[in-house]
Parts: sequence; structure tokens; C-alpha cells
Amino acid sequence: MTIATVTPAGSAFSTDPFYCLGRADAHDEAAAMPLEAITAHAELLLDHLGPDASVAQRLYTAGYARRAAELVDEHLATVNAQSDQEQTRLARKQGRETSPLHTAHRKARRS
Repeated sequence: MTIATVTPAGSAFSTDPFYCLGRADAHDEAAAMPLEAITAHAELLLDHLGPDASVAQRLYTAGYARRAAELVDEHLATVNAQSDQEQTRLARKQGRETSPLHTAHRKARRS
């Protein structure tokens, strides 16, 4: 079963069925496969895109690769948020949150 993903409204390809099909396939495969497999498949599609490729094949590959890149971005954002949360928890547990060094690093990170 394929679930159509929503492409950004500003995308030039948002209404193209082949682009949307590539995005939907990457989205569906992400539910069953690890992220490394999705990115490897996207790289394989990009590597096999030759100068004689049809427009449909190019749009499908662009949609798949774009969704794979978004999945990587989402994963990294989640990992970074979890890391920040755990660092804060550990700092509170060890009493470092009120230290001058911790405060200086925290202020530098915010600005």
C-alpha cells in the first residue's frame, strides 16, 4: 500500500505523479527498512541515471532522493534533540548546570 506524501507547495514538481511516486516509495520503504538502506537505494538510483533516461525516470529519482534526504534530516534533528535533552538531564544530575563554564557554553550556543 502506498501513502502519498505531501510535497512542498513551492516545489516545481509537486504536481508531477512520477515525482510524488518516488517520494511515496521512499516514505513507505522507510517504515520497513533502515535509513542506511534508503540512502543506499537513493544513491543507486542516482548512479544509474544516464543521459538517455526518460523524464519520468528522472522525476521518480528526484522524488525518491529528496525524500531520502528529508528522512536523514529528520533523523539527525531527532538525535540532536535527544542528545541535548540527555546532556541537560546529566548536567542537572551532576550539579553542573549552575557552574560558570556550563552557563558560558549555554549562552554561546543560544546566540
